[in-house]
Amino acid sequence: MIKINTFAFFSILCAVLPVVSYAAEGADYSSEPTGFLRFIVIGDTGTGGDGQHQVADAIRAVCQSRGCDFALGLGDNVYEHGVKSGSDAQFESKFEIPYAELNFPFYMVIGNHDDPTAEKELAGESLSGGYEVQYTYDKGKGKGNKDGKWQMPGRYYRVDLPDAPHPLATFLAIDGAPLAGPADTQYSASQKAYRDQQGAWLDTQFAQSDARWKIVFGHFPLYSNGRHGNAGNYGGHKNQGILYKNLLTDHVCGKADLLFAGHDHNLQWLRPVAECGNTTEIISGAGAKETALADKERNPAIWQAGDTLGFLYVVLSADTLRGTVYTVDKNDGHYEAAFGSSMHK
Repeated sequence: MIKINTFAFFSILCAVLPVVSYAAEGADYSSEPTGFLRFIVIGDTGTGGDGQHQVADAIRAVCQSRGCDFALGLGDNVYEHGVKSGSDAQFESKFEIPYAELNFPFYMVIGNHDDPTAEKELAGESLSGGYEVQYTYDKGKGKGNKDGKWQMPGRYYRVDLPDAPHPLATFLAIDGAPLAGPADTQYSASQKAYRDQQGAWLDTQFAQSDARWKIVFGHFPLYSNGRHGNAGNYGGHKNQGILYKNLLTDHVCGKADLLFAGHDHNLQWLRPVAECGNTTEIISGAGAKETALADKERNPAIWQAGDTLGFLYVVLSADTLRGTVYTVDKNDGHYEAAFGSSMHK
């Protein structure tokens, strides 16, 4: 079940839109908690270029071999400046065409390139991120999102999967775009209120979920060995992203089993750190672009790789999460399983 939660500046649109229930295609619904889930985690995809298509081809091959029920899209879905309407042609060129042969839903979040004016959006001055939400509701209207593949029912939202009385996992999509602005931003009262509103929502979702696994996914990392670095010090700038850091450390750390993020265009499976309890963070931001790791020692990592395209494949059961990181060669599209690890309940 998808549970929609948005904030004030988009409340008028959401007030007239239905709550959507979307079951993961191909999942086993027979046991409690239900079966297992197989999914892709991929971020920073929306170029429409060769890199995105090479990774999409690799995902198609892996899913044909291993099976896939859905994907988590970690933001920057439409480079470089987002879309201008709910029917923008970029939805076609940067999402529908690259993933045409992947027949499962993508649960999406907003990145900074999707909503470059997110702080203004809090004051009702822009709707670029909101158009990505709107696109979800175009299913069956003869335009865009024809098969409902794109799923972003709110700027932040909850999905319980499988959609059954006793789901295996609760996925919480979060919105950091208004909270991770430039270093010279004077954080406004509306930004702080949005942090608090989203934080209270997270607390409620964790308290209400009886799923075996709790997983949070968003665009911005809490910790990263890439060039953007850690929240609260993004880009080496003091306090950049501090509101987002507050959101995660106060309302996610120690409550979620996993935090998935993108933003840095590389692959990192980080070790849990004391500040964030037993929550593991995995960065999968190499879905179309690749960059080097800036400081491999900044945060302890189980495995990490830069300068390569790639994605994460996860198989989740009641007791075990098994993850495989696939790298994709940017020159010829060759893909391989580069690393695998497991987490146990």
